[in-house]
This record gives sequence, C-alpha cells and structure tokens, in this order.
Amino acid sequence: MSGVFFATARYALYAIRPAFPGTAKTNGRNEMLLQLVQYALLATSRAVQLVLNARVRSFAGDFALTAYLRFIGCLLDIAYHFPRVMGRHYVAPGLQLADAVLIALAAVEVYQAATLPRVEQNVADEDE
Repeated sequence: MSGVFFATARYALYAIRPAFPGTAKTNGRNEMLLQLVQYALLATSRAVQLVLNARVRSFAGDFALTAYLRFIGCLLDIAYHFPRVMGRHYVAPGLQLADAVLIALAAVEVYQAATLPRVEQNVADEDE
C-alpha cells in the first residue's frame, strides 16, 4: 500500500492536476515522507477493516452515518475541481491518485454500510 502512495507522491501522479499561478510551493522531503506514512496507514487500516467486514458479513469498525458522511465529503472534494459545480478558481490543490484510492475505499465502505447488517453490542449491566 505504501508503494502506491510513494509512487503518487514521488512522480506527482494526479487524477486532477493542481492549478497554481506562477510557481508552486513543493513539499519538503520530510513532509512528503510523513504524508506517505499517514496515507499508507490510513488506507491499510480501512482496507483491513473492509476485508474483515466482508469475511464476517457484518458492518463493524465505524458507524454507518460516519461512512456516509465521509463519502459525501469525498464527493464534495471531487466536485471542488469542476468549475460548473463550484465556480472558477485560480488556485486549486490537485487530486492525487492516492486520494482516489481513499475515495474508492470510502465507496466500498458506504456499500458495506448500506448492505451488511450492523453488529449489535449487548453490554451486560454490572450489578454491585
């Protein structure tokens, strides 16, 4: 997973290119490495949870509402790049392929939240 994120950061692979007037500020090596680790850990944890949900055929690890709101946030992030939706802007961050991986994971999570049954938590009351 970290190889995907390293390739997108190292070779500047974008699904939607950034728009910067003049020269763009580039991230330092330490900042790029930190972002690489952050993306890799986030995507790996979500992917492992999605695989576990599929194996046990129930939705766990997050609230369904959180999955829906995360996906709506991803859709708004994509919509930000289209002038017909959000209007024209001269400075826009790009949408890296690493972000596209996280969006795909969010879409799978929404599918699981909508179709799989929830895990019921029965906590026994402690009597003293």
